[in-house]
Amino acid sequence: FLIPVAASAQLPLVNHEVATGVDTSRWYSFTESASTVLSGSYQDDGISGLQDMGMTFTFCGVPHTTFSANTNGNFSLGVSCAASPYGSPLSTSAGSNAPKIIGIGRDMGNGTNGYVRYEVFINDDGDSVFVCEFALAYNYGSSYNAGVKWQIQLNQTTSVASIVYGPTPATMPSGFQIGAATSSSD
Repeated sequence: FLIPVAASAQLPLVNHEVATGVDTSRWYSFTESASTVLSGSYQDDGISGLQDMGMTFTFCGVPHTTFSANTNGNFSLGVSCAASPYGSPLSTSAGSNAPKIIGIGRDMGNGTNGYVRYEVFINDDGDSVFVCEFALAYNYGSSYNAGVKWQIQLNQTTSVASIVYGPTPATMPSGFQIGAATSSSD
């Protein structure tokens, strides 16, 4: 899922290419001592407060330096916390917590071994890449294992937002959604 944006004006998401799939060559491996955990195991509807991204990322023409994430798969840029409901891109609550990027959105939780964490990396080209990694259970509650992993990757230089999936089951349960929203109409 790639969203390249021009730096000059806010662009609607309809102008951007969307692609899905698993590409482990693009997966960033976290350094335990350098990453920050936003939400650890056994959290249902866990919401982080606003966090400093450590860089500026331009999304649809608007620069952002802060973000928030929750255990329902919502990653929000800017000054709105990623509150529940998850505000899927195809629902009437798409504009809540926008702008946002959702790798997998639904009423989920961290389960017994899940988390939401982030780290800033420097890639081979010298670009800063902010990565927020989700490891969540398909169901909410403390007895489930985190069975799905993905990363929201934001490249500061290119203004490209990517969703990269880790090893996940081949099918997506009903009611799960992916996508992005800048408002309730976009």
